[in-house]
Amino acid sequence: VNNGEITHFYSNGDGYTYDSKEIQHRKVLFPIHLLTNESSDYYIKLKSDGEVLTLPLIIHQKDDFYHLDSSTQFFNGIYYGILILIVVIYFFFFVFLNDKTFLYYISYVAAIFLLQFSLDGYSFQYFFGNNTYLANHFVLFIAAVTLFLLLQYARVYLSLKAKLPTFNKVFKVFQYVILVLGVLSFVPGIIYELMYPLINGVSLIGILLILYTIYYFRRKGVFICNYFTGAFTIFIVGAVIFILGNFNVIFDPIISQGALKLSSGIEVVILSISMATKYRDMQHAKEEIQAEALVNLEEKNILLRC
Repeated sequence: VNNGEITHFYSNGDGYTYDSKEIQHRKVLFPIHLLTNESSDYYIKLKSDGEVLTLPLIIHQKDDFYHLDSSTQFFNGIYYGILILIVVIYFFFFVFLNDKTFLYYISYVAAIFLLQFSLDGYSFQYFFGNNTYLANHFVLFIAAVTLFLLLQYARVYLSLKAKLPTFNKVFKVFQYVILVLGVLSFVPGIIYELMYPLINGVSLIGILLILYTIYYFRRKGVFICNYFTGAFTIFIVGAVIFILGNFNVIFDPIISQGALKLSSGIEVVILSISMATKYRDMQHAKEEIQAEALVNLEEKNILLRC
């Protein structure tokens, strides 16, 4: 606004296709053109489709912004590269061992990849650039799928069906609920708006349930890998910060989203160590069974010779 008149008007957001953006970028950007010693007033009108709005309004010089953005993309590349590497490596573990725990693990890591990819705006840029409906609804859906796979992985890893049947049923209920909410997130209108708090709320309770179950086992003297416990403790701290940010309890989205990315990155690395430990234990158990079978065979041969 200049001298009481609107001289420039820009509109942007999740409802606009990537190609129609004034500045084609995965984030919401507006150009500001000012001459030396020039002053002008700017007004922002915000509208949400159910998601809590936070406004980290940051003004950059153009060159400074793209320099910062290139650094961000470099670190994002490292993060996504680690996730892809883990999926590839442990896929071969699953193929060779035929243990579903590894399958659920890599499925969960792949879901984390897609969730972060969407939160960073890359899904909008590369997958759904001209389909705003899928771009917006996919984020909620993949968040629900991520929790579903996390609960499934934890259920199988902790052997809840055999060791704690009641908890196993509770986990299943949460899985069914989050899956239904994920499907409903594709329904436009008021239902879609309701899915934001519901999916975030169920996710918060679900991850706290996993943490409670882990420490419940440990109090009962059941052995739980320290790597597994530590990984989930770190992740859950980051996830809680992220969800509190979605509920506008934490106002800085850079902190809330950064906490989820950092904690999930550390988590999958530590869980990979846990899964490698699981593989080692499986090999030791196999070797012990083979050694015992060999001893039994030798004893039978001795008896036959007698």
